[in-house]
Amino acid sequence: MRPRQVTALIAALLRRERPLSLKLKLIGLTVGLFAAFLWVMATLSVTVLESQFEKVLSDQQFAATRQMAAQIDAKLDDRIESLSKVAAVVPQDMAVATLDGFLAGFPALHVTFTGGIIVIGLDGHAIADYPAVPGRRGTYFGDRDYFRKVIENGKPYIDKPIIGRALKRPVLPISVPITDAEGRVRAVLTGITDLTAPNFLGIVSQPDMAGKGEVFIISPHDGLIVASTDSARAMTPLAERGRNLMLDRFRDGFEGSGISSNSAGVPKLHSGKRVERSNWIVGFSLPVDVAFGPVAAMRQSLYIAAALMTLLAVFLIQWLARRMLAPLDQAGAAMRRMVGGETELAPLPVDSGDEIGHLITSFNLLVEDRHRYEHALKDSERRLSKLVESAPDAIIVQTRDCISYINEAGVHLLGAQTRKQLLGTPINDRIHPDFHGLIEERILALRSGAESVPPMDETFLRLDGTAVDVEVAAVPFRFKDEEGALVFARDVTARRRAEQNQKKLNRALRMLSDCNMTLVHAEREQNLLDEICRLVVFRGGYRMAWVGFAEHDSARTVRVVSQSGFDGGYLENLRISWDDATEYGRGPTGTAIRESRVQIVQNYMDNPATAPWRAAALERGFQSCIALPLISGGRTFGALSIYSADPDSFGQDEVRLLYELATDLAFGVETLRTRLQRTEAEEKLAFLAHHDPLTHLPNRVLLRDRFDRAAAVSGREQSGVAVLALDLDNFKQVNDGLGHETGDKLLMAVVERLQGCISESDTICRHGGDEFVILLNDVTDSSIASRAAQAIVDAMAEPFEIGAHTLNTSLSIGISMFPDDGRDFDTLLKNANTALYHAKDNGRDTYHFFASSMNVDALARMELHGSLRKAVKNNEFVLHYQPQIDIASGTVVGMEALVRWRRPDQGLLAPGRFIALAEESGLIVPIGEWVLNEACRQAVAWQQAGMAALPVAVNLSAQQFKRGDILDTVRSALRQSGLHPALLELELTESLLLNDTAAVMETLHELKRIGVQLSIDDFGTGYSSLAYLKRLDVDKLKIDQSFVRDVPGAAEGAAIVKAIVQLGHALQLTVIAEGVETQAQLDFLHAQGCDQAQGYLVSRPVPADEFAVLAAELM
Repeated sequence: MRPRQVTALIAALLRRERPLSLKLKLIGLTVGLFAAFLWVMATLSVTVLESQFEKVLSDQQFAATRQMAAQIDAKLDDRIESLSKVAAVVPQDMAVATLDGFLAGFPALHVTFTGGIIVIGLDGHAIADYPAVPGRRGTYFGDRDYFRKVIENGKPYIDKPIIGRALKRPVLPISVPITDAEGRVRAVLTGITDLTAPNFLGIVSQPDMAGKGEVFIISPHDGLIVASTDSARAMTPLAERGRNLMLDRFRDGFEGSGISSNSAGVPKLHSGKRVERSNWIVGFSLPVDVAFGPVAAMRQSLYIAAALMTLLAVFLIQWLARRMLAPLDQAGAAMRRMVGGETELAPLPVDSGDEIGHLITSFNLLVEDRHRYEHALKDSERRLSKLVESAPDAIIVQTRDCISYINEAGVHLLGAQTRKQLLGTPINDRIHPDFHGLIEERILALRSGAESVPPMDETFLRLDGTAVDVEVAAVPFRFKDEEGALVFARDVTARRRAEQNQKKLNRALRMLSDCNMTLVHAEREQNLLDEICRLVVFRGGYRMAWVGFAEHDSARTVRVVSQSGFDGGYLENLRISWDDATEYGRGPTGTAIRESRVQIVQNYMDNPATAPWRAAALERGFQSCIALPLISGGRTFGALSIYSADPDSFGQDEVRLLYELATDLAFGVETLRTRLQRTEAEEKLAFLAHHDPLTHLPNRVLLRDRFDRAAAVSGREQSGVAVLALDLDNFKQVNDGLGHETGDKLLMAVVERLQGCISESDTICRHGGDEFVILLNDVTDSSIASRAAQAIVDAMAEPFEIGAHTLNTSLSIGISMFPDDGRDFDTLLKNANTALYHAKDNGRDTYHFFASSMNVDALARMELHGSLRKAVKNNEFVLHYQPQIDIASGTVVGMEALVRWRRPDQGLLAPGRFIALAEESGLIVPIGEWVLNEACRQAVAWQQAGMAALPVAVNLSAQQFKRGDILDTVRSALRQSGLHPALLELELTESLLLNDTAAVMETLHELKRIGVQLSIDDFGTGYSSLAYLKRLDVDKLKIDQSFVRDVPGAAEGAAIVKAIVQLGHALQLTVIAEGVETQAQLDFLHAQGCDQAQGYLVSRPVPADEFAVLAAELM
């Protein structure tokens, strides 16, 4: 019996419902102390022995492990020394025949290295081996650690066990450098130990070395088990960190012994020692149950002996206690008979003078006191009964949920004539049903041990069913040997009624105060009405409140304008009038408006005026209501109606306060209306002083003010301001022919288009009938004003649909620039008008700058725009092709098609001269469509001529996505040319991909379904969002030439290029660099793993016939 078993036995005895005898307590205490001492001594002995045994066993096991590590270290040293001696005398002639003869001269070395000896050249290929293994000579070993480490460090290297590339079985390579006279490495000599044949690691697998445990060698650096007595574990990965704590400590450099569970959860004693030469760890593990088996047997023997001694002590102590406590047992039996009523309560005989005799004497004294107290108790009960009967409050005794006693005051309180009418009846019959649940909780609390329950207000029911409000308190009470409660009840009906009236009045006062604060701070009439109704309900405690305004229509209806509280659809179907001719006008609200007097309905049930709404009101809990007229200037314009859930809810004082509230509300509404009328008039005058009445645009006064502000900002920020004078061409014909109403609508439509052409910071002013002035802010050069003017001209090109008329009109525009054309508003406006007249003189539907130099630029731009349109019609474009090469092999893997403009009067123009203008004008859409079709056609033509199929890359513009049907364009180009979709690559910009994300993503996915390749052009110059890039279904990233230009000299550019390459490869994308112009740039890209390149280093863009020759050369 162990200590915890003895403790459990004693605890079980103590938990018995029947109290323990003194004899059992004495036995339990004595046995417990003896057993605790005995078991503590046994446990301490076992613990000390286990600790000593563990230390001795740990030291012995570590000593064996250390010896084994020393043996392996010595064998590795011997093998490295042998190889080094041979390497030192390797002939300078590295011919195969020479080396074969040389290697054959070391027979002892062939025994040591059972897998043979290999000489590996600096290129990583095996030159010679002995004994020869088929296929080993010429094999590439340059990627093996035992070759790379020796080349890098020039020192011997012991590799981890691997599968031999020639032998195809587990081997252990050991390499040393072969150096020349200057100490430079000229080859590597490698000795191979075949791990499947007998070798120096065989000592690990010898059964007598491990016994019932396991010996193993691990390589922490490689995370590998080198050898083990369990051959199945050799060359397997080490367990993850955290699976074996001692193995983790060995990895971290610990040498010694310790106990932990292995990765399979088996507790073992582990020992480990590092092999210095190879940085391996020799380990020895022995299961704990095997290691400490002798200690477990010894522990079991000690515990059995302790249990037998404990049982012997129990029997001996029990016999002694029975003899000593026999007199006490006899006295206890006599006392139990007295308590059970078998004998009368009388003194017991005293037979001894010891502690037991003193105890019996004390019992006899208690018996005498008991007789005296019984006489005193009877006198006290008579006096208490008289006091209870004369108490003014009801006193009730409740047992078994019934009335067991009630005094005279209680009989009167419950309306009974005699006490018999109440005794024995359920107490719940006299309690209002609303309080049954609460009473049950209070009775349960008393039964659960509560000393009392706090006083609280309840409602009792008299025998005639009428209710009486009482304050009730109760305490636990035992009556006639039954558990129950003593209840005290006091009639508080009058007090409660007075408190409720005062509470309602106080609530009304607080509500009135809050409403007055709302009236003071109100800004809008509707907000005022809503807030007053809300306060009436939530602060006043009423069920619903609403405000209605008297309408002066034929039916004299009352319109609901605000409401708060519980409505339930009541007001939606409410028909209320203030016309006395109908019953809907004789209700409280209509009467209050018509007679300008307060109307009160104290009870909906018996008031005939509420008949039309009675059913709906009672359904929603409305028992009473009051209607208060809203009077201003002697005129009643509405009423405030308030509903209560209680009948007779509106007392005299309360009505006086509510009438005051209605008076204040009427004054507040009238004040807000007057204030609103004045504010609206002032705002209208202020608006008309600075705006055009028809278009609501700023007039000249406001325009001048905004110019002054813009000019001040321009001076600080070194920018300019442009003034555009606009005149609607042929507007007089529309006005005269179709009428001023149509002319006004046309002006409004023109204004709408103008607003779409400028930013929010710019200003449009109506300067006259068909004249406008636009103020452009933050104009850094004239091209900004030119683009704005062109956008306006283009916007006017679309016809206007005005009613049933389709109208075509245009704008002539004159432009002046601040500060070049003037420093004040009037001068700039005059100069802009001058330019406007020149625009009209030059054919209208155009714009002119005031400055002659700007006119020249604008004319040149317009001329270029016109020529570009002709170029599209006349097919003046050609394509040049720039090759794309694979960096690793240098062969051509694709090409990019680049557009050129063969302008008849200027020769060949590069894209930088016209692409931006094509983008602005929208001409990029037809140009891009031509480029796509021509590139596909040419690619197929080259294939038909016998050239290898190469992908062709074509740039796509954002305008083609927005304004062109790119999907149909691509399908058409592929269909007409016959080009395979996989040979077409579409280059997209980052900014294009981040606009209108959902539409772009859908278009990209559809292009991928067609089968074309997608690449991101100029990658790194835009957002370059990794999260967004992962969602794009693209195939290639193109590194912008601005980054390539900086490498390899600039660290920042080099880091960006390296990051883009790594990012592309992480997403499994091909990475190509553009703008490669030097060999150093190409070498850097190759070193970073970039896949492809294009640029002038390979070739400039060339015409189609030259590209065919160039591609043949590069292939």
